[in-house]
Amino acid sequence: MEDAPNSSHYDLVVKCFGEQNHGHMTCFGGAVKPKDLKVGSSKDGELDSRLRRSEEEKVAMRKRIEELEAAERERERTEQVKAQVVAMLGVRSSKKRRST
Repeated sequence: MEDAPNSSHYDLVVKCFGEQNHGHMTCFGGAVKPKDLKVGSSKDGELDSRLRRSEEEKVAMRKRIEELEAAERERERTEQVKAQVVAMLGVRSSKKRRST
């Protein structure tokens, strides 16, 4: 580039990448490739399928988490009721012991 300071951008691109063709893109790697821009490629269907499966798994996991949380709340309520019953029975049996 230093040897031709008056060159146009096109001349510099041709010098670095060779003659350009209409309808082709020059990429520098790690970017979108022309084949990625084509609609209906086989990857689209595969990606849609994977996305759908992943969404279904996510919904199933959320449902399972809700079920487990509901079961845990029910277990905690049961434990509270048991504790209340034991406390009530403990009070009654101590009253019976005192009266005898």
